[in-house]
Parts: sequence; C-alpha cells; structure tokens
Amino acid sequence: MSKATSLFLTAVLIGLAAPLCQTAHADPPFDRQVGDFFSGTGNILYLAAGVGLPLLEDGKNGKNHSLRALDALGTSVLISQGMKRLVQEKRPDADEHDSFPSGH
Repeated sequence: MSKATSLFLTAVLIGLAAPLCQTAHADPPFDRQVGDFFSGTGNILYLAAGVGLPLLEDGKNGKNHSLRALDALGTSVLISQGMKRLVQEKRPDADEHDSFPSGH
C-alpha cells in the first residue's frame, strides 16, 4: 500500500471517529453505539480494506500481499480466540468469560 493511500485512510478514519467520540461524551447510549460500531462493522470494514487494498495498489504483487495479509489476520484470530477459550477471563462489565485477549 502506498504512503498516500495509508495517509488517506488514516485521515478518513480520524475524520469519522473524531466527531462521533466528541458527541459520545454527551450522550452515554450513543457512546455504546459508537463502541459497538467500531468493534463490529467498523472493524470488519477496516480489516477488509487491509486485505483488499493491496489488490488495488500493488499491481502484480497485489494478490500475494493480500493473501499474506489474510493469512496474518486468520492466524491472529485463531490465536486470540483460542486463548479466550483457555483463559476465560471475566469481562468487567458482564458475566461473559471472553475478555482476554481483546483481539484488537
């Protein structure tokens, strides 16, 4: 991925997150919605961009770079989900035992 693309994506994410976070402090239910978005759909979009952008940016090496990114993502998910099941740390705000590691 080119530096220009990286900077652009970072600016877009900051631009989207900043107003949401400022508003979130004024309204706690909205704070939960923002957190749910960035932990769910927003996270999926971010990861999909990380896997998909090399196809657009890296020319003939794009397929290889995307496969490497997908492999790294899959490996990290398997390790973090496996550790969650082994450790079973209780979440501070709920009774579920899937707190550690966070997977972020």
